[in-house]
Amino acid sequence: MTTTTNSPSTKEMAERLGEKRRRLGLNPRQMAKRLDMEIANYVQMELRERGMDATRLAGLARHGVDIGYVLSGVSTTEEREFMREFKESRPIAQLAATDLLANVAA
Repeated sequence: MTTTTNSPSTKEMAERLGEKRRRLGLNPRQMAKRLDMEIANYVQMELRERGMDATRLAGLARHGVDIGYVLSGVSTTEEREFMREFKESRPIAQLAATDLLANVAA
Protein backbone atom coordinates (compact mmCIF):
# COMPACT_ATOMS: atom_id res chain seq x y z
CA MET A 1 0.00 0.00 0.00
CA THR A 2 1.39 3.40 -1.00
CA THR A 3 1.04 6.37 1.33
CA THR A 4 0.29 9.82 0.01
CA THR A 5 3.05 11.33 2.13
CA ASN A 6 5.65 9.76 -0.18
CA SER A 7 4.06 10.71 -3.50
CA PRO A 8 6.05 13.02 -5.79
CA SER A 9 3.49 15.81 -5.48
CA THR A 10 3.74 15.74 -1.68
CA LYS A 11 7.53 15.73 -1.95
CA GLU A 12 7.42 18.76 -4.23
CA MET A 13 4.99 20.56 -1.93
CA ALA A 14 7.25 19.91 1.07
CA GLU A 15 10.29 21.18 -0.86
CA ARG A 16 8.43 24.33 -1.91
CA LEU A 17 7.29 24.90 1.69
CA GLY A 18 10.90 24.82 2.86
CA GLU A 19 11.89 27.11 0.01
CA LYS A 20 9.21 29.65 0.94
CA ARG A 21 10.20 29.52 4.62
CA ARG A 22 13.81 30.25 3.68
CA ARG A 23 12.70 33.11 1.41
CA LEU A 24 10.90 34.60 4.39
CA GLY A 25 14.21 34.44 6.25
CA LEU A 26 12.90 32.07 8.90
CA ASN A 27 14.31 28.93 10.42
CA PRO A 28 11.97 25.99 11.10
CA ARG A 29 11.54 26.97 14.77
CA GLN A 30 10.51 30.53 13.85
CA MET A 31 8.06 29.29 11.23
CA ALA A 32 6.53 26.81 13.67
CA LYS A 33 6.10 29.59 16.23
CA ARG A 34 4.37 31.81 13.67
CA LEU A 35 2.02 28.98 12.81
CA ASP A 36 1.41 28.17 16.48
CA MET A 37 2.73 24.66 15.87
CA GLU A 38 5.17 22.45 17.69
CA ILE A 39 8.55 22.55 15.96
CA ALA A 40 8.48 18.77 15.46
CA ASN A 41 5.13 18.99 13.64
CA TYR A 42 6.38 21.71 11.31
CA VAL A 43 9.60 19.85 10.54
CA GLN A 44 7.53 16.74 9.80
CA MET A 45 5.63 18.75 7.15
CA GLU A 46 8.88 19.75 5.45
CA LEU A 47 10.12 16.16 5.67
CA ARG A 48 6.85 14.79 4.21
CA GLU A 49 6.07 12.91 7.42
CA ARG A 50 2.97 15.03 8.11
CA GLY A 51 0.38 16.19 5.61
CA MET A 52 -0.70 19.75 4.93
CA ASP A 53 -4.38 20.00 5.74
CA ALA A 54 -6.58 23.03 5.03
CA THR A 55 -6.01 24.49 8.51
CA ARG A 56 -2.24 24.35 8.11
CA LEU A 57 -2.41 25.79 4.60
CA ALA A 58 -4.60 28.66 5.84
CA GLY A 59 -2.08 29.35 8.60
CA LEU A 60 0.75 29.40 6.10
CA ALA A 61 -1.18 31.85 3.91
CA ARG A 62 -1.79 34.17 6.88
CA HIS A 63 1.96 34.30 7.40
CA GLY A 64 3.02 35.27 3.92
CA VAL A 65 3.44 31.90 2.26
CA ASP A 66 2.13 31.75 -1.31
CA ILE A 67 -0.07 28.66 -0.98
CA GLY A 68 -0.65 28.54 -4.73
CA TYR A 69 3.08 28.09 -5.16
CA VAL A 70 3.35 25.45 -2.42
CA LEU A 71 0.53 23.44 -3.98
CA SER A 72 1.26 23.88 -7.68
CA GLY A 73 4.74 25.33 -8.09
CA VAL A 74 3.31 28.43 -9.79
CA SER A 75 3.75 31.79 -8.06
CA THR A 76 0.98 34.35 -7.96
CA THR A 77 1.23 37.35 -10.26
CA GLU A 78 1.64 39.67 -7.27
CA GLU A 79 4.53 37.69 -5.85
CA ARG A 80 6.29 37.49 -9.21
CA GLU A 81 5.92 41.26 -9.64
CA PHE A 82 7.15 41.95 -6.11
CA MET A 83 10.17 39.68 -6.58
CA ARG A 84 10.98 41.28 -9.95
CA GLU A 85 10.88 44.76 -8.42
CA PHE A 86 12.91 43.64 -5.42
CA LYS A 87 15.61 42.06 -7.61
CA GLU A 88 15.80 45.18 -9.80
CA SER A 89 16.12 47.58 -6.85
CA ARG A 90 19.41 48.89 -5.50
CA PRO A 91 21.12 46.84 -2.77
CA ILE A 92 20.41 49.51 -0.14
CA ALA A 93 16.71 49.36 -0.99
CA GLN A 94 16.77 45.55 -0.77
CA LEU A 95 18.39 45.76 2.66
CA ALA A 96 15.84 48.32 3.86
CA ALA A 97 12.94 46.22 2.58
CA THR A 98 14.35 43.08 4.18
CA ASP A 99 14.84 44.84 7.52
CA LEU A 100 11.34 46.31 7.38
CA LEU A 101 9.75 42.95 6.67
CA ALA A 102 11.78 41.26 9.41
CA ASN A 103 10.65 43.86 11.96
CA VAL A 104 7.01 43.75 10.90
CA ALA A 105 6.96 39.96 10.99
CA ALA A 106 8.56 39.73 14.44
